[in-house]
Amino acid sequence: MKRISRLMSNAHDADRGMSLVEVIVAISIMAIVATSAITLSISSVASTTVGQRQQVAVAIASNTMETVTAHTLLVNNATGESQIFNGRTQARVAAVWNASPGFPGVDTTYQMSDMFATTSSRPDLAIDTDFPANDPTPPTVLNGTKFRVRTLIGLCFQNNSGGNCGLLSGQSVPPVAEPAGYSKLIRVMVIVSWTAGDGCASGGCTYQTTTLLDPHLDLKWKIDG
Repeated sequence: MKRISRLMSNAHDADRGMSLVEVIVAISIMAIVATSAITLSISSVASTTVGQRQQVAVAIASNTMETVTAHTLLVNNATGESQIFNGRTQARVAAVWNASPGFPGVDTTYQMSDMFATTSSRPDLAIDTDFPANDPTPPTVLNGTKFRVRTLIGLCFQNNSGGNCGLLSGQSVPPVAEPAGYSKLIRVMVIVSWTAGDGCASGGCTYQTTTLLDPHLDLKWKIDG
């Protein structure tokens, strides 16, 4: 009888369920797992948002560059330079140049403007969407993120024997006539920047695309040998 009683007692103990300590431990484990899942989900969403902003910046830069390259490069008879500079005042060109230090190509390109442009002139191509006065392109805002677009267009000179297109030694302004042995090219730099999101550094995120345009009607060819 004692053995049967002991077995019944053990069975009764097994049916009592979890103790308060066990419940607390179980809840704690579930909380840790849930917190980890939420953190991972938030991180995934943030990463996706950063990628989306980068994709938008690339698209904006590409569209802007297409607009620039589609513009005529023919000479403005009044200024003697390409019509791509039409309406770009010296002050506004200098302002966007000064706002873009350190970007590739900025220090090796001559600033170019329209000598006949005034503060009321409308440039053919937007200069800086952060200062849109008279510019043809308004700032781009997507889901609360503002994208600033700077379009720097200037001149550089490339040695006909090859090498990088840059400034001429000892000349702070471009010469009126194209120097012998050099080709005058137009450098276009499109810089898209935004500051939203933890994925950006303290100075913000940027994306840049650059190209060279040849304004010569009769293109020059480099022949080796």
